[in-house]
Amino acid sequence: VFDSSRAVAVGAAAVAGRTDIAWPNHRLLCELDRRRHHSLLDAFENDRRRDQMALAAGWRTIRFTWRQLTDDPEHVVAVLDAILRGWNDT
Repeated sequence: VFDSSRAVAVGAAAVAGRTDIAWPNHRLLCELDRRRHHSLLDAFENDRRRDQMALAAGWRTIRFTWRQLTDDPEHVVAVLDAILRGWNDT
């Protein structure tokens, strides 16, 4: 599921803000971090707070840098494939 315009429901609450990619059946969030959007301290802190709240609700977050996505997409695919194959649907 690719939807960068909504919050993902996690339990009784929603993860604040937007997520880049979500696999609800795996309770996995994927964030693509661009330096331009994540270099400010407030953005960095908010992202970590969101990751913590998601984890507390049973969701996992994996983060990739924009550079990894554009320069080494095979790595991104391999990691996601390993994670998604290794976790059973909940």
